[in-house]
Amino acid sequence: MENLKDQYSPAILKQIIGRYFYPRDATATWSNPADVVVYPVGSKICQLIGEQLLSVTSSFDLNDFLDVWKATVPSGLRPKLRKHLTCAGRAFCPASGSSSLDLNLGLAKTTRANRRYPLFRTISLLRSEDLPDDSVESRLQALFERCSSWPEPELASFLTDLVVPPNIKCEHHSDSVVGTLSFPISTSDSDFEYSDEIETEFSGCTAVPGDDGDSPRQASATVVTILNRLCRATTTADQGRVYTPKYANC
Repeated sequence: MENLKDQYSPAILKQIIGRYFYPRDATATWSNPADVVVYPVGSKICQLIGEQLLSVTSSFDLNDFLDVWKATVPSGLRPKLRKHLTCAGRAFCPASGSSSLDLNLGLAKTTRANRRYPLFRTISLLRSEDLPDDSVESRLQALFERCSSWPEPELASFLTDLVVPPNIKCEHHSDSVVGTLSFPISTSDSDFEYSDEIETEFSGCTAVPGDDGDSPRQASATVVTILNRLCRATTTADQGRVYTPKYANC
C-alpha cells in the first residue's frame, strides 16, 4: 500500500484490494504483526484478465484464447474455462459444426497428439449485466436467441444476479495508508489448489465431473426451479440437464 499510495487514490485502492485480495492475520515472521496481510483471490484475477482479453474483439478463437489467457495471468494462477467464464455468467462459447454441449459440458475424449479443441470454435464476451434485466423471461429470450439449448450450469449463471440476493456481509480491517478495508466474509479460494487444469482438459483421459478442477458450482435451487417452470428440460447421462425454449416462440 505504501508503494501504491502515490499512484492511486485511497478510494481506488480500497476497491481493488477488497475485491481481488483476501486478508490473513500477520504472523511473527512479519516485522509488524499489526499489519494486514492480503493474498490474491486467484479465481477473480483469472476472470478479470479473461474478460479483458475478450473485450478487445467480438470473437476469439478458443484455442488461441486459451493460450493467450494462460500466458497472461500471473505466474502460478490457473485459468479455468467453465468456472471462471462460461459457467460464471461472463462469456459464451458456441460450437461450430456440432452441439455447444460438446464444447461446454463434455471435455472431449482426445488423444495426446490432439490436445486442442476442434478448429473454428470461438468464445466471446457475454456478461450477465449486459443482458436484459427487466424480467427473467426477457433475459431467457435473449439467451435462447443466441443458442437454442443451454447446459444448466451455463444458463443458471446468467440468471443468478436476477434471483439470488448477493452476500453483502463483510469483515473490516484497518490500514494505515487507506483507512478501513472491507472484505467479503466468504473469501475461500479453491483455486489455490494449483494443478494445471488447462493441460488436464486436453489430456487423453475422459473428464470426470468434480475431478478436473473446472467443475462450476451447482446452480441454486431457486434458479433451477425457475428454469424448470419457464423452459423445457432434458436430462442425459453424460451431459446432465439441458434447457431449451418451452414454446416455439420463446
